[in-house]
Amino acid sequence: MNLCRYQHINRFAIAAAVLFVLLLSCLVLFAYDNISNQLPDSPKQKYRLIFREDFNGDTLDLKHWRKIPRNVKVAWSACLSDHSSLYDISDGRLRLYARENTGVNSGDTAKYLLGGVETKNMVGFTYGKVEVRARMTGAQGVVSAIWLVATKPKPYPDYMELDILEHINERMTADQTVHNNYIDKLGFKDKPLYQVKPQVNYLKYNTYAVEVLPDRVIFSINGRNTLVYPRIETQHAGQFPFGSGELFLRLNMEAGYNKWLRDVDLSKFPVYMDIDWVKFYDVAL
Repeated sequence: MNLCRYQHINRFAIAAAVLFVLLLSCLVLFAYDNISNQLPDSPKQKYRLIFREDFNGDTLDLKHWRKIPRNVKVAWSACLSDHSSLYDISDGRLRLYARENTGVNSGDTAKYLLGGVETKNMVGFTYGKVEVRARMTGAQGVVSAIWLVATKPKPYPDYMELDILEHINERMTADQTVHNNYIDKLGFKDKPLYQVKPQVNYLKYNTYAVEVLPDRVIFSINGRNTLVYPRIETQHAGQFPFGSGELFLRLNMEAGYNKWLRDVDLSKFPVYMDIDWVKFYDVAL
């Protein structure tokens, strides 16, 4: 083969390969931007601020918050405690701790003690939006959780839960998840997509949010949509229970209770989540 011709073909092949890589990168970026199931754009929803918490005092506002009570029958809440060492309000933020129970509370047999607060029966909405600005530390075996659940618990097929954030172990990701009968019991986890795990620097403050509307649920981080879960036409029960009751907010630590959280790294304790502020909105008329 003529050397010049070979070099020309070789340069053409390299250029084609580079172009292919660039196109592939663009497609990946496009897919990320359209991670919300590639739904058509809709007019931006208008909201009305109904509650804001900046944690500017030094005590918990009991008109709007309560410490989540322990429930040993439920794994995630089996080690929750109202012990004062698990809660700190100062410098304009609420800090919730996960601590090893080594002399923290001698009268408590739990291996770990965990802090958590909620707005049950005090602040919530049926349709609306909640934003939480938070940062956290991490350790193997620990979860920092921000989630919405129904004020009046309903069993499947009417159960509804929105995990605005689950920061698990020391992963540089934020799990955002829809829970309902259609997903949890019937197993429909990709039609439509029910969960995303976008990258996030959890050590810095980020704003985690979810919007609940009659036709869709929209998750976002720092104002960028990460997942849209739509109401769809289906004969299967419990695909879109949202709107059937009021949702309230939980902020809490979790540790060592399931397959994600084995082998808790106690050398990293205490672990904590800082909440800078919380905002609730309802849908403006």
